[in-house]
Amino acid sequence: SVKSIRLDVKKMTLGVGYAQEITARVLPKEAKKSAKIVWSSSNSKVARVKDGLVDAKAAGTAVITARIKGTKKKASCKVTVKQWAEEITNEEDYVNLKPGETYQMKLTVLPENVQSKEITYRSRRKKITEKGNKYGQHGNFFENKTCKKY
Repeated sequence: SVKSIRLDVKKMTLGVGYAQEITARVLPKEAKKSAKIVWSSSNSKVARVKDGLVDAKAAGTAVITARIKGTKKKASCKVTVKQWAEEITNEEDYVNLKPGETYQMKLTVLPENVQSKEITYRSRRKKITEKGNKYGQHGNFFENKTCKKY
């Protein structure tokens, strides 16, 4: 008979539209063949599960549970689903700055309901630095002889 069931993860974070598999381990190993695992989600609008494959549907949280049919033995995993940015665009594709010039980026983040609006700016050139790394503050890039952190 089954003594316990365990999942390989206790919590996970997924983006809307992504999926990840959870593996259930039944102990003792000899009981695995006779054990029927029933998977369920506490909130199928956020995350659905079929045979251990968790499919993220909408932002929110859900608890995925694997239960041994006919027993009270179960294990759970907390799933957090986030709406991540799918596209970030700037008004200009390319900007050429001369020493001393500045450029303020005008970004559009899609979809509009992204949960994390923090953006990290990077330049291919070490001499380019930036100010303001949060969405809504926009990045001010400028040419500088020494790279400074703001």
